[in-house]
Amino acid sequence: MSKIKIVPMILKDKRKNLTEADKKIRRIFGVLMKIVDNSGKSQEDCILLAGAMISVAKLLYYDNFTNTQASDLMEANLGDLVGLLNPTIH
Repeated sequence: MSKIKIVPMILKDKRKNLTEADKKIRRIFGVLMKIVDNSGKSQEDCILLAGAMISVAKLLYYDNFTNTQASDLMEANLGDLVGLLNPTIH
């Protein structure tokens, strides 16, 4: 469903000095793009899925923050999600 086809360019980079983390993130990026393409029935679905992915990524850091930082992150995540949802719903 994605209009941007950047996966081949990202996955086929021939640089020899890629770290294992670089290789993993490229592979995971490709998998996530396939999930979006295969599960998004509309552009709105794709946007909502991307918003959910962003929120999950931010929450993965939750355990490494103080209670105040974690609370701020949760509030920001909710605000970001509402900001993504409002334009697509209205």
